[in-house]
Amino acid sequence: MPWKMFWTPIHWRTAAILAVVPLFLAGCRKPLTETRKPPVIRVASTGVENPLDRALTETLQKYFPAKIQHVQSGLTGNTRRIEESQTELAIIPANLAYAAWAQGGGVPPRPYSKLRGIAALYTIPLLLVATEASGIRRLDDIRSKRVAVGPPDSTTQITVKMTLEGVGLSAADIDARPVNRDAAVEELRAGEVDAVFHRGNDLSGTVSKLLKVPHVNFVPISRRETAMIRQRHPFLLPIWIPAGLYGNHAGFETIGIDTLLVCRDDLPEDQVYWITRALFESLAGESLAGHTGSTGASEFQRVDLSQIRATPIPLHPGAARYYRERELFQ
Repeated sequence: MPWKMFWTPIHWRTAAILAVVPLFLAGCRKPLTETRKPPVIRVASTGVENPLDRALTETLQKYFPAKIQHVQSGLTGNTRRIEESQTELAIIPANLAYAAWAQGGGVPPRPYSKLRGIAALYTIPLLLVATEASGIRRLDDIRSKRVAVGPPDSTTQITVKMTLEGVGLSAADIDARPVNRDAAVEELRAGEVDAVFHRGNDLSGTVSKLLKVPHVNFVPISRRETAMIRQRHPFLLPIWIPAGLYGNHAGFETIGIDTLLVCRDDLPEDQVYWITRALFESLAGESLAGHTGSTGASEFQRVDLSQIRATPIPLHPGAARYYRERELFQ
């Protein structure tokens, strides 16, 4: 499997994907059919304002007859909110989306049958930052070390668990500290933990704060380790972090998980069709070719357009219709 190249932070890439949607929709020949009473589109949110929330709100309110509401939720709860009809759209890691669709939740567990895919967007890396004094130079060195692994039931903690399992480790083999991002930074600075796992690519957020702690380094997850991990957890993908992306450091290998844009199965087909079409064609639009700004095509076209429909759960009929039509008219 080819190695993915991770280049840009999630906030810039997500904002770029959706900020150009108006350029496409403004030239559409066929607008969505309006209803007498605009539907409510609830968008699952982590509770922190970000470019995705703002872009979705602006785009959907401007080009769809809909009222936008944001529902605060952690990523691990977004599948349940879709299934229980509490939201219409959500961003969900691929592994959680598949597990929810195939196995579901509850007691006894039942599959989340309402979950449908729209697009595979980007890959979020799992980063491991350790102090030089800890002696942690590779993943296996974290045995018996004090390691921040993310809050309980968070996507970070779930990803860490899968990563450790893949190389024959468990939480019992380390002194796992289930703390949030800010607490992890402070504990690393105070010498209360030896290393921190962080799932994300926020250049100006937690990663930046971690790297401001004196005498810390990234710990790579090697190609050999990734191959072992993928035998049990194929949704974990290899990523190469290029030198200098997070300051003065050499390039290194790690792993990550694709992030999906998902929806409920009962959303109108036309609505999801236009969301999908606007998303895809704004990414591939020739009118933006050569633009090099932070939201330009040269940045966000690194989303693999050939794999954008490759969601591990069934596509919504509206999304599937757009992808079929695109293949027919290529």
